[in-house]
Amino acid sequence: MKTEIIETKKDLQKLFGDNVEPKVKTSSKTIYCTKDYDIFKILTGNRPPDLPHIAYVKSLILKNGWWSWELLTVSSKYVVYDGQHRIWALREIKQETGQVYEISFQIDDSITINDIRIKNSSGSKWKPSDYIYSNAKRGNKDYEFIQSIIQNFHFPATSVIALISESSQTKITLDIFRDGNIEIIDKQIVYQYACWIDSISSYFKYYKSKRFIKAMIFFFGKIDFNMVEFLHKLSMYRNMLYPVTTSDEYKKLIQDIYNYKRSKKITFIQA
Repeated sequence: MKTEIIETKKDLQKLFGDNVEPKVKTSSKTIYCTKDYDIFKILTGNRPPDLPHIAYVKSLILKNGWWSWELLTVSSKYVVYDGQHRIWALREIKQETGQVYEISFQIDDSITINDIRIKNSSGSKWKPSDYIYSNAKRGNKDYEFIQSIIQNFHFPATSVIALISESSQTKITLDIFRDGNIEIIDKQIVYQYACWIDSISSYFKYYKSKRFIKAMIFFFGKIDFNMVEFLHKLSMYRNMLYPVTTSDEYKKLIQDIYNYKRSKKITFIQA
């Protein structure tokens, strides 16, 4: 449905029913108001609800009331572009107290998901997990795979990105990540590496660290490195692995563990 400027209440009711009335009309936009929260839909690809932020918005409304002039932006199909956390907060207030506030909103079909990300970044910034959720929700199979790794192994989003980047030896920039342009060439290798890293969990508390993951993948790519042998050594000499501040320092520790009491030392990196 195209955005329409409503000239009369009768025309408005044909589109919106009796629950919405025009409040303010400017030369280019009409501002509507309603008490029916159910007409609004959440945008596919927007970040998931931030529960602490919803609670914060709700506390402000309960303390100070709702300003009827506070404007939401929606599409002509009532998908919320700007204001989803306010909608969630108002719905919770209605459910908990029965209090219903009048919402003012404008219709704009020109907004894109990137516009919303940019606008949100000036307030509560998008986290890496928000971008993953957004791109997966929009049907991006590579980001759906990233979500599955996070869910199955409970790795932080930044560690999974490092895992993919190091596995494919492809630099993933912030823009590539945000714009949904990550391409995972070999998902089987990424999953295998995730399993190997997860197998270290019993021996090293910080196995999910991005620095540690990058160091381990360096060794996974070496023909002389045997993961079974490394896990056996680590199970016996786990005190040799401890938190450090760089991937290169982790590489040194991993090499030392692998070569410990080994008659034929292997040099993967220069000490």
